[in-house]
Amino acid sequence: MAQIVAGVFAVAWSVMTYFVVPVVVLRDPSVTEMLKESASAFRDTWGESIGAMGTIDIVTTLLALIGVGLGALTFIVTAGMGTVQLLATVLIGGSTFIFGLLFGKALSGVAKTALFVYATESTAPEYFHDMDFSEFGGDKSSSTGRFGGRLGGSGGGQI
Repeated sequence: MAQIVAGVFAVAWSVMTYFVVPVVVLRDPSVTEMLKESASAFRDTWGESIGAMGTIDIVTTLLALIGVGLGALTFIVTAGMGTVQLLATVLIGGSTFIFGLLFGKALSGVAKTALFVYATESTAPEYFHDMDFSEFGGDKSSSTGRFGGRLGGSGGGQI
């Protein structure tokens, strides 16, 4: 029973804190307002958030796997070189792997900020005007989201 309660709490906490960084950066809220606004933005864009983060996770995984592959290739090519083999493998494979992870984190931060602006202002942020955020949530039939405007909301125009 305790594991179920802990699991429910973990999911609730993840939802409540999903957009905390954009809320703190773009607003100056109290702790309670920060959590409420983050949870509200997630509720309004849950489909888009899951779709965008899923896509970013796939890209991050592929970049990390490229790093592992380059590391393995370097290990094979430098066979018999002793310390140079290990150093080259770690430098080439490890740095590519870490670059992939860092690139994924940066993409995640940009996507969360863009989705937060979309959720709170019912419009795509600057430099994202040609994107249809509702497509990330699987709704490809319109450009205004599943509920005719901002997801979960009643107003809003087209993005």
